Amino acid sequence: MQDFMLYLAFYGLIVVIVILAQVLVAAQQVGLSTLAGNREDLVLTGLAGRMERAANNSLLALALVAAKLLNLSSNIAALTLFTMKGHVWWHMALPLAMANVAGSLLGTRMALQHGAGFVRGMFIVVVSALICKTSYDAFLR
Repeated sequence: MQDFMLYLAFYGLIVVIVILAQVLVAAQQVGLSTLAGNREDLVLTGLAGRMERAANNSLLALALVAAKLLNLSSNIAALTLFTMKGHVWWHMALPLAMANVAGSLLGTRMALQHGAGFVRGMFIVVVSALICKTSYDAFLR
């Protein structure tokens, strides 16, 4: 149990360090006044510039990007923890990771080619299939 608590503390420490690093990098790149909403005559380059242009001066979009980075950092921390404990099945994880990347690229390409209507339709189809499968598992199995 003590070993588990040590790994849990290690995981939490990694997540906190990554969050602080993200906040410091964002503050350094765009300035604290910009994070608070003052964006007049601001010219950014690099990642901050791309985020600014994509966000169209929206703090909400910056928060969404930060959420993605936090998700990535917590996944890296979890992978580190489980790898250290020897609980990763690499022979299954690597093909699944490659399939995930390939599916993401294919889905992104299809969404850009076919537009919002296609994405909405695919969302309805996938959610309907999940509802049918969950209903089958819960009531008919």
